[in-house]
Formats: sequence, structure tokens, C-alpha cells
Amino acid sequence: MLPGHGSTPRELMRCRWEDWFAAVEHEINSLKERYQQLYVAGLSMGALLSLYAAILIPGLKGVIAINAPIFNCSPLLTTVSPLFRYFKPYYPKRDRLRMRELEEQGRFAYDVIPVKAYLSLNKLRNLVLQKVDTIKLPVLLIQSMQDKTVQPRSAYYLQEKIADSRLLELPYSDHIATMGKEKDKIAQAIIEFISGNRR
Repeated sequence: MLPGHGSTPRELMRCRWEDWFAAVEHEINSLKERYQQLYVAGLSMGALLSLYAAILIPGLKGVIAINAPIFNCSPLLTTVSPLFRYFKPYYPKRDRLRMRELEEQGRFAYDVIPVKAYLSLNKLRNLVLQKVDTIKLPVLLIQSMQDKTVQPRSAYYLQEKIADSRLLELPYSDHIATMGKEKDKIAQAIIEFISGNRR
């Protein structure tokens, strides 16, 4: 589990993208000692971390990036966050009903976004944007078309920048696609992607 996750919003507020990426890098290096073929997959911020791993860490075989937040659906939050951090440390999440549905399925989630962590996420996003066109690995992009967090054009942007990429659009899924109506479709696409890249 990434630092600050699965604990409290206060703990997450103390973490930065460097902490999250260090955890990912440590796990990748540990797995590389035991496996010859390693793929990295992530949802949302995890997708950014996976793409950043493809940029920096040699020896990976491919990346699966699900709903990578290149362009978000809350541009106002992005604009005001640098000011918010001084007097409003948390920003409430909007879709409480969907959050409750996911919790009933066993997903742990915070009901607020720590503003400092959100700002750090945007720093990671900017680093990915600077070097995304250097990714030479095969990349499977998966994008929910009903995503209220990430604009679907994020996936089109990445597809244009990454030479060896393919895109799966999910017409009926929201942001947490891995727990949505098309989760089996996602699983099948990942199996086919990995099987097709084995040599």
C-alpha cells in the first residue's frame, strides 16, 4: 500500500509524490529479483506512477495505465489549490453516493482530498507530461468514458504521445473502473496485452 493510503487523510497530507514513487520503485526492484518479465499497472494516481516508472526504471516489459489524470474534471480545484492549502487543508469529494457504493463492495476511500497531496499529485503529473514521449515500452491505456474525475481526452493525449500504445475505451465505467460494470473487460484486455507482449 502506498504511503498515506489506507490510514487517514491527515497521514496522506504528510506524503508527497516522491514518497509514493519510492514505494513503487522499491517494490519493482524487489520483484525484478524474482521475475524476468514485469509489468506495472495503476489506476488514477497509480497510472501516473506506472507511467513515471516506465520513464525512469529500466527492465520493465509494459505498462497498464487506467484513467491517468492528465486532464481532470475539476480545473477550478487545480487553480485554487495553491491558495487553499493555507486555510483549507481538505477538499470534500463530490460523489458521496458512488463512494458509499464502493465502500459496500469493500473499497477503502477517504471522503476528502488533502490539498497538499493533491498539489503533489499535480507535480507528478507535470513530470510525466515532460517525458511521456520518451516511453518506448508497450502501454495499454484504459479510459472510462463516464469518468467524473479524469477527462477522457487524457487517454487520447497519452495515446498520441506514446509510440507503442493502445487504447481501450469503457463506455459505461466511472473513475474506479476496476470495481465497475466493465471490470471483466478490463481484466481480459490486460491478459491479452501481457500475452501479446511475451517473447
